[in-house]
Amino acid sequence: MSYRRHTAREDVLADPGERDTTAHVTFTALAARGEECRLREDRIETLAQTLIAAGEEAFARTLAAPDAGEELRQRLQLKTLVFGMGETFRVVWQRKDGEEFGGKSP
Repeated sequence: MSYRRHTAREDVLADPGERDTTAHVTFTALAARGEECRLREDRIETLAQTLIAAGEEAFARTLAAPDAGEELRQRLQLKTLVFGMGETFRVVWQRKDGEEFGGKSP
């Protein structure tokens, strides 16, 4: 699937560079393939959880910004991403046993 301006299309090659693309993934197949590569599933979470954790400080600053001009536009885009698509899409984290994940121990 591809998305542009909150509209989904199946033609992922339409408007090259102008659309976000995504794919439907069977998590059980992904986990099985990961195991073949000596990976284990660390966690499954929403895209919102991943985005917020990746930029908690920037996220908080953006939401607290004054309602003016560019800051407002960015704030609304972030809210749409996190609270719209962010609750629909999932992220699977896999890692090799014994390795730290993202610089932190699990």
